[in-house]
Amino acid sequence: MSKSSTEDKTPTNEENGVTTTGEAAAPVEEAPARPDPYELVEIKLPLTKKGPKRVFVSVNNRTFSIACGVKVKVPRYVAAVIENADKQNEATIQLIDGLVAEAAEKLKD
Repeated sequence: MSKSSTEDKTPTNEENGVTTTGEAAAPVEEAPARPDPYELVEIKLPLTKKGPKRVFVSVNNRTFSIACGVKVKVPRYVAAVIENADKQNEATIQLIDGLVAEAAEKLKD
């Protein structure tokens, strides 16, 4: 069966006021799904002689007191806060060590 001319009147891009140049756009890829921030994940904070026995974490008025040296389950967003804090502490230690070494070199001269 052939379609009548009235059924085949789909407007083209130019008729809609849209003009294109060059190659066709690549298909849009969907962003990977983000993990559920409320999903419980297991973490274990290190227990040290001089360090704290518990770590206090507060996110958006929700507070958590996490025991060190024990495996616990916390929401993923709490684990992310702890991980970010650890990374920032490491970066701070490296910065301080670099500044101390630089100052020691200047004092030698």
